[in-house]
Amino acid sequence: MKIIKFEQNNCPGCQKVEMFLNTVVNDKPDKTYNLSKEPEAIEEAAKYGIMTLPALLLLDDEGKEVERIIGFDGQQEEIIEMFGKRK
Repeated sequence: MKIIKFEQNNCPGCQKVEMFLNTVVNDKPDKTYNLSKEPEAIEEAAKYGIMTLPALLLLDDEGKEVERIIGFDGQQEEIIEMFGKRK
């Protein structure tokens, strides 16, 4: 399984997720797409129907979505659990 993250510059929630992953979870997603910097990020976001940022997706080995977390506030435990499922 792998985790992909969608973010954007100047997104307070995206910055909170990044800090949380670095300081609490001590882990990184397998792939991060920044919609402000990468043209392919918009295509990937559309592929998964991402309309709100930040977004974390847990994908199975075939690339199918298993779980989705949108936003940060109130999602901390779910984020920790998602990263636990990847291992």
